[in-house]
Parts: sequence; structure tokens; C-alpha cells
Amino acid sequence: MVKKALLLLINFLLLTDSSNGYAKGKIAKSVTIIKTQSSDQAKNKITDLLADKATVIYRLTNDSWRVSPSRLIPTAIKKENVLCLLGPGLTIEPAALAQEIQQYEAKGVKISSTNFKISADASLILPIHQGLENSNFYHLGDTKFFTKDLIGLDHEENSAVLQKKVERFLIHHNALRRGYGKPELKATAIVAYLKEYAPKITPYISDITVDLINLHKTEQPILIDGNKDANLGFKFKDNLMVAVVDLYKDSPDRDACIDLFTLKQQIKVNGIAALALVNGELLDGLETVKVCIGYEVNGKSVDNLPLEPSLQNHIKPIYKEFKGWKHSKGVKIYQDLDHNYRIFVKFLEKEAELPVAIISTGPSARDTIMRQNPFTMKLGE
Repeated sequence: MVKKALLLLINFLLLTDSSNGYAKGKIAKSVTIIKTQSSDQAKNKITDLLADKATVIYRLTNDSWRVSPSRLIPTAIKKENVLCLLGPGLTIEPAALAQEIQQYEAKGVKISSTNFKISADASLILPIHQGLENSNFYHLGDTKFFTKDLIGLDHEENSAVLQKKVERFLIHHNALRRGYGKPELKATAIVAYLKEYAPKITPYISDITVDLINLHKTEQPILIDGNKDANLGFKFKDNLMVAVVDLYKDSPDRDACIDLFTLKQQIKVNGIAALALVNGELLDGLETVKVCIGYEVNGKSVDNLPLEPSLQNHIKPIYKEFKGWKHSKGVKIYQDLDHNYRIFVKFLEKEAELPVAIISTGPSARDTIMRQNPFTMKLGE
């Protein structure tokens, strides 16, 4: 009788354990990786790590394409039995994507419509855009180009439709070029460019929504590579959102490694369910580590930052200091982390009311502490 009561008590404690906030609920069927207080590089590190846990990689957004064309195809394309999808929120430069496909195939990676698909509604970026990157050229007029515009260009009727669309676009674009003292462009040259690369891209163009509906029915683990502002383009059931937090954003002498005040707001707004910490090893050796836990205006703490311009210069951060840590680089087991680092993580979990599921401890995906696999975490009820 006593033994039975003890077992019931243990089961009750396991079910009601609030250490990670996810002891109840359904197992996540898809995981979304977003950046909150982190860079694209930091987010991509976690995305690459979790790609080994998924059979579908759904990419929603580019990195900063205005600086240079970002790589679009997830590195998971190299794995067998993995489907990589490029969503409608992406901007694609046909020449750059065709080159990327060629580079993978040169390395022996077979890319086909069975392992790689592109949304028909993804936007096209043309070479003419890049010549005026400092202007608002992309938003001039109502004419935008999508990957579906590349379909069927070997037929005269489809080619004529594209020609008219390009001509409408150039009405605004050439006016801007004249203002910048640049020569005007001809529609025939742009159409010829699109026709050149269309055969290299159209085999992969698909109705991503239909694909996702079918994939969701099979309950395959889907990893979504996005950001906090991205439109998923599809209502994912049982989706768990992981936010990447970069502990080393600026320089060793900056004031705080995390703006916890802002992070807590982002958690509430975006429905974040778990955190992934990156680049904490770059703080090794610091005497103290600061966290911004709030703000004050004219000496009084505030719940929300004021919008009045006159008060902007009177906002001051409130810091909490922690003892620094050492030797975290390459650590793979949580208990092997410096005691001070673990105190920091525990504080962060308590304040954010979320688990720190992943701690990256180096540039390689192997240098990771996987405290909880997001694909086996339970959703909060």
C-alpha cells in the first residue's frame, strides 16, 4: 500500500513538474527557429543543428540579401530523404540560385523536385535591382515578379505576358534610373535573362501550400527556418517556436549580453516556447556578465518604454550582474559547464519562464549542449 502511494506521488510530481513548463500537452510536430536578439549567422547555426532532427526543412526568409545574395538552399539538402522547401517570403535571384544548384551538383548532391521545391509565390530579384540598392526602387509601382512568372516561357503567349509585365515595371524603374543618371533598360534584355534561367529553376517550382498540407498529414517533423516577422504561409499544427539569443552581439566591453526586458516582451508577442543560447563561449574569462533586466526614466522604473521623443534621452538601463565563467568552449554536457554559467542559465529560465533547450558552445554543430530536443518537447497547454 505504501509502495503504491509512493509511486502515485512520483507520477504526480513528474506530471506537475514546472521546471521547463512543458510537462503537459502534445509533442511538437514542427519547430520554428526565429532570431530575437541574434544575427542571421547565430540563427543559422541552430537551424543547421536541428536539421538532423527533421525530414522537412521549410525556409521562410532570406538573410540580408541587399548586401549580397544569400545562400538559399538549406545545407540539409546533402542528407538523404530530406525535403527542402523555399517559402513565399523569400526573394530569389535566378542567376544566384542556378549557380547554387550547380555547385551542389558538382559536389555530388543530386537536386530534384523530390528533395527541393520552391514556392510559386516567392519574389524574384533581378540584376537591375542591385544597381540602385540605396533607393526605394523595389517598392515603386505595383509590378512585382514571382517565380511563377518563369513558368512556360517557351510558349509565345506566356512570353508575351511577361514582356508586358516587364514593360510596366520599367516605366517606374527607368524614371528612377534617369534621376540617378543611369542608362535606361530595355524590356527585351530582361525577358531574355529570365528565359535563360527559367529552365534551371522551373522544375522545382510548386504550390508549397498543397505540399505542406500533404506533409502535415503524414506528421513528419518539419523544421521551419524563419524570423519573428515571417508569415509562415501555412497554419502549422502543434508548432513549437524556439528563439535564438546571442550572448555576444557587439564587443567584450559592451554593457549587457542580453536585453532581458525586451526579450520577455518578444516572448509574449511571438509565442516563443523555448530558447537557444549561442556564442556564450565568447564571454569566457570576463569577470562579470551583465543582463539588462529593465529600464528607468528620470529615476523611475517603467513597464514600457516611453514613445515621447523628449523622454528618449532620459531612458537608462537597469543591470543585474553575474560572475563570469570560463572554459565553456566545446562543452557538450550541461553539468560540465562552469558553475557560474549554469547559475546564469537558471536565472534566465526563471525570468523568461521558458526552458533553455539548446546551448551552443562553439562554431561547430558538434559543440552543442542539447538539454531538450525541441522535436520531443511537449507544447504548453
